[in-house]
Amino acid sequence: MRRVLHLIETSEPGGAETVLAYIASNLDPTRYRSLVCVLEEGWLTDHLRTLGIPYVVIENRRSYDPVFLYELVKLIRREKISLMHSHEFMMTVYGSVASKLTGVPLIGTVHGKVYYPDKRRRILAFRFAVSLCAKMIAVSDDLHRYLVDTLNFNPHKVMTLHNGIDLERFIAGSSRDELRRQFSIPSDALVAGTAGSLFKVKGLEYLLEAARELNNHYPNFLLFIAGEGDQKEALEEKAKELNIGDTVRFLGFYDNIPNLLDAIDVYVCSSLSEGLSLSILEAMAMSKPVVATDVGGNREIIMPDDSGYLVPPCDQSSLAGKISELFDSSDVRERFGRRGREIVEERFSLEKMVRNYEGLYEGMIS
Repeated sequence: MRRVLHLIETSEPGGAETVLAYIASNLDPTRYRSLVCVLEEGWLTDHLRTLGIPYVVIENRRSYDPVFLYELVKLIRREKISLMHSHEFMMTVYGSVASKLTGVPLIGTVHGKVYYPDKRRRILAFRFAVSLCAKMIAVSDDLHRYLVDTLNFNPHKVMTLHNGIDLERFIAGSSRDELRRQFSIPSDALVAGTAGSLFKVKGLEYLLEAARELNNHYPNFLLFIAGEGDQKEALEEKAKELNIGDTVRFLGFYDNIPNLLDAIDVYVCSSLSEGLSLSILEAMAMSKPVVATDVGGNREIIMPDDSGYLVPPCDQSSLAGKISELFDSSDVRERFGRRGREIVEERFSLEKMVRNYEGLYEGMIS
């Protein structure tokens, strides 16, 4: 039985945390046993308990903490770990040094382009970590190109492995009217929605500007924004300044995303940067048409004019225009939605992602 130690620095709800939980809970139980190491309790540890996945919390007190590294190495040796799988910058750096000290191979997954490129010392630390890793995974071809061509990571160490989602959880239901009653949505309303962390990189101020334009043309328009983050108060204030406070509904953290998606007409991603967006995959799996910014791996998911629309980032008028096109044609919404579900089934299933990682694990352990 191979022991896999999954490493991640945050326990807040997010794409990297969701992918880790997907992998840890769906590996072949006859071949692998998972243990997760995090820095703090939170949404992820609650979720892991629900899934029955054991985890360990090791506190980290400073940017480069030798005590944390010492405790991590002790954990690897005590639990007889066969392989480590880290997510994002910090745990990949620590994991790479622990890999060198223990001889246990490390696979790192990079989910986006935020934080680590901001300072040269972080880029150098990440490049050093890559030199010690067995393999570095980029979740999109766009991110792969960025790591190799822009940050000069070793091209022989970097490969693309797309994220996947649980298709059984994301299936469009027949309870749309009932869900709309639960959300107090009028039956004739045209509803756009988005879900994710409310951070600057999500570009939600441009979505609010687009909502003002749409509000002027559709008196029955509503925008749902689900998620928490440090921009929440600023976004709520901006909605008031734009006089769309009654049009925009901030739901906070909302765990039943399939229900939310079932109740809306169009899913919107206004991000300034993405790796490979789980929220877009989830919307497509729910047969919802998508309007998204043409950033990161979004073009690898959405086929323009086939399953959704891509627009330039920071362009509220383009966002509003494409949402409006979908509002004006239920036929196009249905056609894009059907095609989106087909794409996710063909290329972005949870089963496909996990089997790909298992193949990689086996090669590294062997």
